[in-house]
Amino acid sequence: MIEKQNNFGEVRISDEVISVVSSIAVGDVEGVVGIYDAGKTGLFGIKSASKGVSAEMKDNVISVDIDIVVKYGVKMQEVSWEIQSKVKNAVETMTGIMVQKVNVNVKGIEIPETSE
Repeated sequence: MIEKQNNFGEVRISDEVISVVSSIAVGDVEGVVGIYDAGKTGLFGIKSASKGVSAEMKDNVISVDIDIVVKYGVKMQEVSWEIQSKVKNAVETMTGIMVQKVNVNVKGIEIPETSE
């Protein structure tokens, strides 16, 4: 939970909200099939937008961990760097709090079906 206080009171942003913001940012990256959710076979979706993404605030900075599935043939390192950049930008813009790190874990690859 992110808590900030000013002269008017407190603002609280749940870790779940940070996770959803991160998931949406990942959805904008070419080559990503979706967020990996070990608990089900489906991928990125509205109902489980934060599955496969965890966020934590410690010492006034945010850390995000994201598990993804990529398309076969993409350059995974470049896709991961783009995710890190987009997530950092989205979270910092929306919360005003510095993102210290975005850890991207490639957990799966979607292999295209071959027609026989």
